[in-house]
Amino acid sequence: MFVLILLFLASLIPSALISVFLMRAGRSRPYFTRGCKKALLFGVASTVPIIMAGLVLNIIGNLAGMKGWPLVWRELYCDYVLAAGVEEACKFMFLRILLKKTDYDYTWYDVVAFMTLIGLGFGALEAVFYAFESGPVHMIVRGILVMHGGYGFIKGWFFGKALLTGKKRFAILATLIPFVLHGTYDFFLTPELMEINDNFAFIPVSLALASIAFLVIMLVFFFRKRKKEIYSAVVRPAEA
Repeated sequence: MFVLILLFLASLIPSALISVFLMRAGRSRPYFTRGCKKALLFGVASTVPIIMAGLVLNIIGNLAGMKGWPLVWRELYCDYVLAAGVEEACKFMFLRILLKKTDYDYTWYDVVAFMTLIGLGFGALEAVFYAFESGPVHMIVRGILVMHGGYGFIKGWFFGKALLTGKKRFAILATLIPFVLHGTYDFFLTPELMEINDNFAFIPVSLALASIAFLVIMLVFFFRKRKKEIYSAVVRPAEA
């Protein structure tokens, strides 16, 4: 048990390092640092509506005879609706709430940082739920991949771009890309599908490797902020 607890704490290190980096990167802007702390807490708080919505949709599915559905349809509902759909929608809702409450003119960089931190906050609490049922290897892999932080980065980047340019297609991509990646990853990790064809494992493995690429892109984005003035451009006044 002690070893599992140590492994669990170790799995949180990547998320903690990114969170600390973002907060320290904005130490010259106290209001931004406050926003980052709120974003992290909002990510943790997002688990409440996610759990509630998941329970409601699970009940609806059971009333509709979900247990008797063909395997593929059941897993599509569970992974794309109950998991990816609910989680990504609720995290995005908390970003919108945070931006509405932000009392300064926030930038594209701020939107990306806030959404990333919301993803990290949610992922950290979710890790607690899965810690001792997923096994030590899965625990460490989840920690290294920082997938919810990656989904948050993608969502924040495209939504910030939508606010900056006023083009709706970027807002659509902010919604669709994390949803598809998240749902597809969960769907092809279904044990029953693995039993049908081991080749299905190629898809989640590929997405896991892609998440490492997202992590690198995320870090490059945050590190290059000072060299890219567009990242600091105001995307929408707080009072709007």
